[in-house]
Amino acid sequence: MTPSQIITQQAQSQGVDPQQALQKTMAAINSGHAIMLQENNSVLIVVRLGDGNAALYLTTVDSPIALKSSFIGFLKKLKTSEIHTAYVDTKNNQIIRLMKKTGWDVKKSNNPKFTFMAKIK
Repeated sequence: MTPSQIITQQAQSQGVDPQQALQKTMAAINSGHAIMLQENNSVLIVVRLGDGNAALYLTTVDSPIALKSSFIGFLKKLKTSEIHTAYVDTKNNQIIRLMKKTGWDVKKSNNPKFTFMAKIK
C-alpha cells in the first residue's frame, strides 16, 4: 500500500474524513517540519520539535505481527537520524507494549503535551 492509501484507510476506519487527514499530513510534510517513514503498511510521521526532539504520529493498517516488524524498522531508521528523544501521545497501551518489546526505550513523558517518550540513541 502507498502512504496515502494507509492514511486514507485508517482515517475511514476511525470515522475521520480521509481527505482532511491526508491534507493535514501532507501540509506538515510540505512545510518541511515533518518527514514520513514507511514500513510495511505503517506510516510514521516524524515532526521536528527542535534540539534533537521529535513527535511521532503512527498510522497503520498492519496486523500485530507486521506492526512489530514496522516498529523495528522505524527504530533502526530513527537511530541513524539526529533525533535523540521521540515523543508519543497515545492512550493505547498495546502500542506502548509493542514499542518496548521491539527495543524502544519508552518511559513517561517529561513533556506535558505527550504521554510517553523514547530515548533513541
